[in-house]
Amino acid sequence: MMRPLRGRVTVRKVPTMRIDGTTLARVAVVVLGLAAAGSAEAATIIVPDDHATIQGAVDVASPGDTIQVRPGTYVETVKIEPSGGSLALDGLIIEGLGGRPELAPPSAGNEGFRVKKTENVTIRGFDITGGNRGVRMEFGDNHTVTDLVITGAKEGIRIKKGSNCVVTGNTITGATGGRGIRVENGAAPIVTGNIVTGSKKENIRVRNADGAVVTGNTADNGLNDGLRVHKAVGAQIDLNSCSGNAKNGLRVTRSDNAVITNNDCDGNGREGLYADRNDGSVTISGNNADANLSNGIRVKKSPPFCIEADLVAQANTAVGNVKDNLRVQPPSGCPFQTPTPSGPTATPTLTVTPTPTVTATATPTVTATPTVTVTPTPTLTPTGTPTVTPTPTVTATATATATATATPTVTVTPTPTVTSTPSACGNSVLDPGEDCDPPGSPTCPGAGNGLQICSGSCECLCPT
Repeated sequence: MMRPLRGRVTVRKVPTMRIDGTTLARVAVVVLGLAAAGSAEAATIIVPDDHATIQGAVDVASPGDTIQVRPGTYVETVKIEPSGGSLALDGLIIEGLGGRPELAPPSAGNEGFRVKKTENVTIRGFDITGGNRGVRMEFGDNHTVTDLVITGAKEGIRIKKGSNCVVTGNTITGATGGRGIRVENGAAPIVTGNIVTGSKKENIRVRNADGAVVTGNTADNGLNDGLRVHKAVGAQIDLNSCSGNAKNGLRVTRSDNAVITNNDCDGNGREGLYADRNDGSVTISGNNADANLSNGIRVKKSPPFCIEADLVAQANTAVGNVKDNLRVQPPSGCPFQTPTPSGPTATPTLTVTPTPTVTATATPTVTATPTVTVTPTPTLTPTGTPTVTPTPTVTATATATATATATPTVTVTPTPTVTSTPSACGNSVLDPGEDCDPPGSPTCPGAGNGLQICSGSCECLCPT
């Protein structure tokens, strides 16, 4: 049996809050006000209407604002970077309004625009003249630089250590000390539709930029390479014009799995298109390189290309180059499988000019030792005229020593057989119609040939 509880139990009621429509409206106003305080609406600032200088507008701007600049000449350097605890102006847009304002850096050592440690900045619609760099961006991603005309700067546009940046539709002429466009140390940049000419170094250079897209650019008449892509894995390099440059038109190095297609590289001082030491599986197709002062298209240690026919199979063409139109220096481990043709298959025609071999023709040396046998020795009898028929046998053995292209033909004319009747000439004078003993006979050892006059006791023979 349970024992009953003892003592008092106190129950306290929680007061109930009554919220009517008026109270709810007041709460909503407070919440919206707090939200607005944390996220102000983006503003548009007009130069020179609101501020006389572009830098003055930047100094009062907030992230996400737009600064519009009317036509005119602005001698200044515009710096967009956090300093003194200020916020980075992420998402800032600076653009021309109603025309093209001109930005002129105050000295050769100053930039036009300098953006640092800020994200997603857009600059468009300006003419920039002179200065160290027209635009310099560092340590920030997702920038866009478009529709600028930059003339006479040391370097046109430089973006360093920023990923996913876009450089498009700009015209850059005569970079006096560097590149027209230089993008490096950031992944996946897009460099497209730019016209860059007359730069002291490469017109366009993309370096340490995996996944780069470099398409539709004109990189002509530079004092170095036209377009250079270096250490950009998987880069897509397509539909670029790289002609009339002092060195190579298009040079792609150490960019594994690069795709190099439909580029036109004519009239350059070295190679038209040069792909060097790109590992993995490189695509090189549909490119053209004519009238270059070295090779048209040169591929070095870039698999799967092993022979010139591999380039032909991929519809690459080259004519009128000073050295080889197509040249492949195979990587180790060739042959690889020949790439599947992407266009009409053609068999390359190789013209080989052999070096002629010149063999000196030596004058053969002929040594002939004639052997003469005379039978019989004629006997002279005063009472009659005997008939003596000597039959000399001449055997000549010639040994010819010669180094010649053709075997020399040696014609030996033997001494004719002479049938003579001895005359009663006892002198050593060769009278008309007489002849001497044959050369080398015992009676005329000093005779040199049958036509010279014998001397001493040599007998003269009269022909029959």
